Amino acid sequence: PLGMSVSGPLARTVGDAAAMLDVLAAVVPGEPYPLLARPAESYLAAALRAAPRRLRIGRYAEPPVPDAVVDPACLAAYDRATDLL
Repeated sequence: PLGMSVSGPLARTVGDAAAMLDVLAAVVPGEPYPLLARPAESYLAAALRAAPRRLRIGRYAEPPVPDAVVDPACLAAYDRATDLL
């Protein structure tokens, strides 16, 4: 609810996510929503080619639930983790 869930698999690395996308993008006969335009190369090849770039991380600390309060200790841990990344 409220955008806090994920529909589909998760991955620990960009390479794993790219390999998973390659599998999920496979042509399946009778697929109701086929991928109409295929990329020129595999997702994994593109991820490996782009690997040396600097990592960018998006973050937000405001809860999406109205009137929800985030414990200050959680926010401090969140900031420490962000600094490490």
